[in-house]
Amino acid sequence: MEVSLESTQNSLVQKPEDNSRSAILQEIARVLSLGEGVRKLSLQGLIKRLAPMLHVSRCDLYFHNSAGELKQVGTWVREQPEGEYPRLREARLWPELEPVRSGEVVVVTKESVTGERAEWYAREGITALIAVPVMTGDRFDGVLFLAQREGRPTEEHLSLYTLLAGGLSSLKGSMEMYRLLSEREEQLQYLQRMEALGAMAGGVAHDFNNLLMAMMGNISILLHERDRDNPEYMRLESIRQYIASGSKLTKQLLGFAQGDTYAALPIDLNWIITDMIKMFGRTHKELKIKSFLEKNIWAIVADANQVEQVLMNLLVNASQALPGGGTIEILTRNIDISENQASLYLASSGRYVEIVVKDDGEGMPQKVLDRIFEPFFSTRASESSSGLGLSAVYGIVK
Repeated sequence: MEVSLESTQNSLVQKPEDNSRSAILQEIARVLSLGEGVRKLSLQGLIKRLAPMLHVSRCDLYFHNSAGELKQVGTWVREQPEGEYPRLREARLWPELEPVRSGEVVVVTKESVTGERAEWYAREGITALIAVPVMTGDRFDGVLFLAQREGRPTEEHLSLYTLLAGGLSSLKGSMEMYRLLSEREEQLQYLQRMEALGAMAGGVAHDFNNLLMAMMGNISILLHERDRDNPEYMRLESIRQYIASGSKLTKQLLGFAQGDTYAALPIDLNWIITDMIKMFGRTHKELKIKSFLEKNIWAIVADANQVEQVLMNLLVNASQALPGGGTIEILTRNIDISENQASLYLASSGRYVEIVVKDDGEGMPQKVLDRIFEPFFSTRASESSSGLGLSAVYGIVK
């Protein structure tokens, strides 16, 4: 009885492609098992780990950005050719590569290209360029470009490249999911901190307001007992004005803490903004205030006094960023918020009116930006700022 040693050995020895497939699957499974730790990884790092397992000389990964453009997120080169290796930043698909958008794997060999493309193939020593779609379900999200310097890709190669593209899509989705969860957790922690500060601010405001009212009552009695030409009358009146200013601060605190009840009615934001610009502009001649207001703005249900307070605090904050003068722009527009967008702002989907107030100041560092809505926080001297303006804006809008 004869036994074919050749067939037995072939069944026991794996092909290089099988080894690569197994290694890629193991690496993808390892990364996915990291759980929350996957958000700390980068697609560039993943390409550098996975691409060497392939029968290619170059690998470039592109994904759609928020503007719908294909932008490079990872690249790998097996051997650095002479001269500087070109780093592609934006993918401009050749006409023959367009089918990749429909989910097809496209192979362009050196025999099928002419002109500048043929020169590029010759310069890089490329025999075939493979474009593999990166899909999320039925949606085209990106493309994996692979360049070979030897022969044409076999069916096993193409299957392996498609496997890698699918794995990268899964990894990207997992990375985005955990990053989004992390952002939501940070938002929740921030809201909890702000609610705690609001509760504290509301308690302080009520207690402080009681003290002010007691002082105001006594001052009013003393003023009533004196004539206007009495020297003490002016001093008492000055004290009364200081108490009134303190009362305004407590109202800002109460607004932040949402401790009061307000009258919400349909209002026209454009009308309030136009009136506020006129009033604010009279006392800030050094500023140029421009408005870009949508003509058919939707009515909103809100308290007009609160909206005026929000606008005033935003304008004051912008003016303080322009001590030498500058430009402030106010924009309004109608927007529809989808469920996905609403989740980012912890709001509900629907129709909204957006107000944008911006200035041409120098901006602020991230560590300041992270605290701008905290009550009593200010980057200015304590005697020139209460640190309550933007916290009141936050409380009212929230």
